[in-house]
Amino acid sequence: MAKTVMLAGHSFIPHLHSFIGRHQSPRITYGLGLDPGQFQVDYQGRGGCTIPRFRRDILPIITQKRPDLVVLELGTNDIDQVNVDISDLGCEYIELIQTLHRFFEVDKILACQVIWRHPRGARSADFNSKATEFNQFVEPLINALPYARFWHHLRLWKANDILKQDGVHLNDNGNYRLYRSIRGGVISMA
Repeated sequence: MAKTVMLAGHSFIPHLHSFIGRHQSPRITYGLGLDPGQFQVDYQGRGGCTIPRFRRDILPIITQKRPDLVVLELGTNDIDQVNVDISDLGCEYIELIQTLHRFFEVDKILACQVIWRHPRGARSADFNSKATEFNQFVEPLINALPYARFWHHLRLWKANDILKQDGVHLNDNGNYRLYRSIRGGVISMA
């Protein structure tokens, strides 16, 4: 029986889904180029999604669909608040991951790093330093959980050629890199 994989989180998820639709080929598929007999991939993203909004909007879908693996692309919109406390936010994120496993019976969780924004796309002038601090805070906590892994997006972290003019969302080059990165993360968790 195929494992169900859910990509869940903020606007990167629906933008990735749209990118795949525009560029479908043998190398770029909604199923991440994985064997459809082994993996079924679902996309559940909301523009502006924060951890509280994820709990409200996406957890009910997780209850209904019961994925084996959830790939989290989350935290960016939470960090981009002026007075956010990174350690409190990190603890809230870890609690969400634990909730997914314990109460929603998700076998495995791949938690993706928060990538940098261009300064013109961030509400907070120190967004990138907060993103770094957040990633450094949650990585060891996530990796200490036997069912979860922190995932570093290769070639997405500080690249200048991956963002649209808004400084927030990924352009086609960035979406292709995200696609490849998530694909690699899913394979690593299989």
